[in-house]
Amino acid sequence: MKKKYKFLSITLLSILIFEATAPSIIHQKNFAVQYLTKVTTSVSADDLNDDSSIDDENLQKLIDNPEEIINTEQMTPEELKNFEEAAQQEAEKADLPTQEDREAYKKTLIDLYNPNSSVYQDLQGATDQLIEEINENHQSVLDKVTPERVLAAKHGTISVKVLAGAINVGLVAVTGGAAGAGVKALVLKVGAKKAANTISKKVVATLFTFGIKKVSGIDTVISSIVKNILDLGTTVAKWLDSRDKIKNNGWLEWW
Repeated sequence: MKKKYKFLSITLLSILIFEATAPSIIHQKNFAVQYLTKVTTSVSADDLNDDSSIDDENLQKLIDNPEEIINTEQMTPEELKNFEEAAQQEAEKADLPTQEDREAYKKTLIDLYNPNSSVYQDLQGATDQLIEEINENHQSVLDKVTPERVLAAKHGTISVKVLAGAINVGLVAVTGGAAGAGVKALVLKVGAKKAANTISKKVVATLFTFGIKKVSGIDTVISSIVKNILDLGTTVAKWLDSRDKIKNNGWLEWW
């Protein structure tokens, strides 16, 4: 009889512990989702003026061949360094809660352009990888995540934030500087109209590489980006989000 009561006591204690910790565990499962939903189209003054590494020769290469897709294996050591710095810049402005999360975001952006990576040119795989890594950073039951920090609605498989970062680093890898500074430098070199046309070709080629082909009307968006010096990647990604099955939720639902 004592053994029976002892077993019952242990069982009840286990249930109480589970009920106390389960909400945190459940919320942590989607911790990354909420943070990957936040995006902004503004460009900081620092980014706009970050033209220290703008390379005129590379700008000309972009003008001559805007549809070329970058590949980390084909970069010189200096180009790879600039590319990694661009990924770091995107990670810093991604509004993620910890340094570990920002490192995971940076790595994901680099992996998208690394042919030796398992998520090379795979936005869905890259998003899944990033969500998994961020959630692993917050597995502790002491790492409280409230319901308000969890995205409750159904969403697609590609994060607008990941796509935005991928577009930006793709441009910066070619122009140097920050994405906003690259757009600005291109406008100064060839004028707003040709700059918009060049950037449009670059972005469309990048989107096609990632399997996104519903881009009719993107020229108007690019012209607005050039005119108003908006964040290129985020503005394009949000524009795509405004045209999919579940509009403006921070995720793409075309798959």
